[in-house]
Amino acid sequence: MELLIPRYNANDDICLLLEWLVPDGATVRVDDCVATVETAKAVHDLMSPSAGALRHGVPEGTECSVGMSVGWVGAAGSAAEAPVTGASAGDPGDGLILTRAARDLVVRHGVTSRQLMGLSKAVVQSADVERLLEAAGRGPARGAPAAGGHQRGVAATVIASHRDIPAAYLAVDVPADVVHRERTRGTVVFGMAEVLLTVAGRLARDHPRIFQPASVGDDDEAVPVAVTLDAGHGLFTPVIAARVVRSGVAGVAVELMRLGRKAARGRFAPQELTGGALLVSLNDLPGVVAAVPLIHPEHRAALALTATREVPVPDGGSAWRTGRVVTIGLAYDHRHVNGRDAAAFLHEVSRRMQDPAFWTDADGR
Repeated sequence: MELLIPRYNANDDICLLLEWLVPDGATVRVDDCVATVETAKAVHDLMSPSAGALRHGVPEGTECSVGMSVGWVGAAGSAAEAPVTGASAGDPGDGLILTRAARDLVVRHGVTSRQLMGLSKAVVQSADVERLLEAAGRGPARGAPAAGGHQRGVAATVIASHRDIPAAYLAVDVPADVVHRERTRGTVVFGMAEVLLTVAGRLARDHPRIFQPASVGDDDEAVPVAVTLDAGHGLFTPVIAARVVRSGVAGVAVELMRLGRKAARGRFAPQELTGGALLVSLNDLPGVVAAVPLIHPEHRAALALTATREVPVPDGGSAWRTGRVVTIGLAYDHRHVNGRDAAAFLHEVSRRMQDPAFWTDADGR
């Protein structure tokens, strides 16, 4: 029986086979975990569909599409272990022998048998087909690193967002002096990011048009909020649960630290990346003064936080002092949200971020 890549979520058509967990030729049982697969959102287990001898069809690090065959499970010596000939696979014939991964590339890109014969290979593998495509200008340029499965998944989300969502954008400057003064609770230190996440997650009941409707109930005091994290192993958007948002900014700060450590390892469970009612994009590296966040296809809007900066502010009469401000932007789906709704929401975000009682007390009520 073929070992096929399943569809792990609605948005990812491409994934990466990270690691074979069972050696080639080893005996496996039904539903044994035989490999790990990375999508744009998480790392998943690939389970054996039957019992028998496992044969690897592709090497670790292979980029795979949904439904692609990456191996076989069958009795020792069965036909399932044999390489696939072009004719039997429905690809160019002429006695060529192709691996399943090579066959998928050949079919996808229309490679001819004459091109394959020119390789002078006893068995054509996916890397051989990729070199053919590159030489023909249909693959990655030499010296340019190919995007991995995770980044290709991110790219697919970006393309879908720009293609399908008529986005508009507003931004406001929010005074940051209050948060700066109140930035500790006990032993927990927090900043604008933690306060924004807490405030945003507590405003869904008053501004329902901004949030994913399926995530907002009439009696909800808080909703789950997704946040962007990128520690060098790819962009992830884990979700901070409603119960954490409800607990206040200190709980959000602790959870954000935990998620940051997971982002540094590049590993999240699927359930940690689903269910957010709104996305908060953290673009708060020093010097960043503006950011337009991407609206995920599952959401109606996304907030963007930039870096805190110092500005002169009036201090009574003709006096001036140095104050702190931060720019917060809102990208919103104009099919569901109008400019008036967006402006009202941003105004409320700004007002509540300057009210410590709202983000430190349970539920802010």
